[in-house]
Amino acid sequence: MLTYLKEKFPAVQFTWIMGYDTYRDLLAGKWKNGDQFQTMVTIAVVARPGVEVPDVKSGVQVTALEQQTDISSTLLRSSSDVDWLQQHVHPEVLKYMQEHKLYGFERAECGDETCNKMCVIC
Repeated sequence: MLTYLKEKFPAVQFTWIMGYDTYRDLLAGKWKNGDQFQTMVTIAVVARPGVEVPDVKSGVQVTALEQQTDISSTLLRSSSDVDWLQQHVHPEVLKYMQEHKLYGFERAECGDETCNKMCVIC
């Protein structure tokens, strides 16, 4: 997708915004073609309140956003608590997550649809 966008809009300097946890995964080699990705965009790391961002590569921007929660995307993805998610996720996103059994709504391997992979069997 990024290659396509850069070809379609060659004059645009894209900035990829990510949280520190995701940035750390990128540096650890957990992204497919991560080294190439880092040469294609400017990276902005968003610091959550209370989370210190240690060393970053030269050229990487670190910023804090106003009115931001300290909820990580990992926490959002792991939850299946609809009441809690309704407070933090756009309704259409939550609906899509549920319909496609994504993240915390993934069907449990034990066959119990209510356990959401949180049981001893899974």
